[in-house]
Amino acid sequence: MADSSEFFKSMLAQFPMESFWDIPLYQWEGFWYRSYHLQATMALRSHFSSRDDDIILASSMKTGTTWLKALCFSIVNSAVDADNETLAKTNEDDHHHHPDPLVENHPAVYVQTLEVQVFTANPPPDYWNQSLKAPDKVMFLKYEDLKRDPIEEVKKLALFLEKPFGNEKEVEDVIWRCSLERLKNLELEVNKNGVDPWFGMQNSAFFRTGIVGDWKNLLSDEMSERLDQITEQKFKESGLCFQI
Repeated sequence: MADSSEFFKSMLAQFPMESFWDIPLYQWEGFWYRSYHLQATMALRSHFSSRDDDIILASSMKTGTTWLKALCFSIVNSAVDADNETLAKTNEDDHHHHPDPLVENHPAVYVQTLEVQVFTANPPPDYWNQSLKAPDKVMFLKYEDLKRDPIEEVKKLALFLEKPFGNEKEVEDVIWRCSLERLKNLELEVNKNGVDPWFGMQNSAFFRTGIVGDWKNLLSDEMSERLDQITEQKFKESGLCFQI
């Protein structure tokens, strides 16, 4: 594995390189990567072998990825969650005495590089079109829909994962277990002290408000208008629209 790592590292010199905020970015197959992202992505391309029951979650940053990972994990591992039913009744202040499967097995560590590869190689309209052609293989979810009607959207997700719920209480339990408020309080690695090595920001800032449309408080009117123009241009005639 060490030799493989050195091999992919040595390949960086052959790709176009530009600096962005003093960070070297390398261009590969139409996208700009940081060095460790690119090395990992090339290694993934060379060594990853998919299985029929693999679940690949692809998303852009800050689009509810952590929430969706937790939902998928809880739905697929419903038997594990059922065995830990007492945990749902435990005070959050005492959760470290009863490790939650979401803490011990949080799937973020497994698919980070795969997310980068899959998402950047296929822009959103491609996913959208494929979800219409093969709804049993590709599911397209919108954060805004999950926030607006979590029960119905989580039911759809469970059906897609071939793990349908038996009753409404099961749905409500999963939604509670994976709520943003609860995830913020769990001892996830991202919530601990320290600085993110990729972006240089405090780990405590990982979870934002989770409020739909909160981006308007961070962008000027001019920036918002420009973003709307780009979105309209990119998604034109795709049938894909967002209510944000």
